[in-house]
Amino acid sequence: MPHDVTTTDGGGSDDLILDGIRLKNYNLQSSTCTMSLQDEVSKVQENFDSISADRFLDVLDKIRTELKSPVTSKYLQDKIDKVNFESNEAEKKRLCKSLTPYLDWYLKGQ
Repeated sequence: MPHDVTTTDGGGSDDLILDGIRLKNYNLQSSTCTMSLQDEVSKVQENFDSISADRFLDVLDKIRTELKSPVTSKYLQDKIDKVNFESNEAEKKRLCKSLTPYLDWYLKGQ
């Protein structure tokens, strides 16, 4: 999945905006940017209203892959599939909102 990447001049320090998530003071001289899943989840949680349903689902799927229980992983996959099946973006976002407790749950376990 391609990522939407832009940079801004933060008044002496540059910011990188990756899929709608602002990374403050990003070193643009560095060729790589790594964000831990915990950081991604935090940013998605903080910026829920401004991110796309697809971005939310991408992060939720990353959480799913880290689950130890196959039953829980399958359950979450079914929830993700249900949202992906929806064609109306507003409804997708509403369904994503109902899955935000998984973000809290993941962060509390870290």
